[in-house]
Amino acid sequence: PQQAMVHVELARLMLQNMQPAQARMQLDRALSLDENSAAAALLQLDLVEPNAPVATRLKAVLRAVRTNPLDVELCWQVGVLLDELGFAEEAALFFDHASEVFISANPGRDAPAPYLIQRAYNLADCGRWEEATRWVQKAVTQAPDSNEAHFAARWILFKQNRKAKADAHRQHLAPRFASIREPA
Repeated sequence: PQQAMVHVELARLMLQNMQPAQARMQLDRALSLDENSAAAALLQLDLVEPNAPVATRLKAVLRAVRTNPLDVELCWQVGVLLDELGFAEEAALFFDHASEVFISANPGRDAPAPYLIQRAYNLADCGRWEEATRWVQKAVTQAPDSNEAHFAARWILFKQNRKAKADAHRQHLAPRFASIREPA
């Protein structure tokens, strides 16, 4: 483990010196010495390009979660990536875990609105419409000025043929977009 940390620190130096290939080599060495190195897994995740294929990003974030299972953001990222790949039920497991960890670390508080919205969409993908409605309503309550929360609420309610309630969100959004004109 100590030798692994030396390689992690060398990787950090390589990154600071804009040498990502050398940083990757140092991280590979660190992980070969200690496959459970949380520091190496997190730094390796930082090296993944944002536009890398979803499977590549998922592999890196899963390694990081394995070494940091109580990191809400990492668990949430796994859920998002699984959702992108069409594994809504599997994503739900990670969203649930991340939510439980967040709530136990922050008693009496809900996750931030963007998390609530993402979870609501995931529940809708799983066909759990009533739960999706509850989650998106929490987001609207938490962030009443959020266009994203109102868009999500309108879509989820509209898909359930709850048009009157969906229209309330449309009416909330209408003044914000009244000046938008279709291109000529």
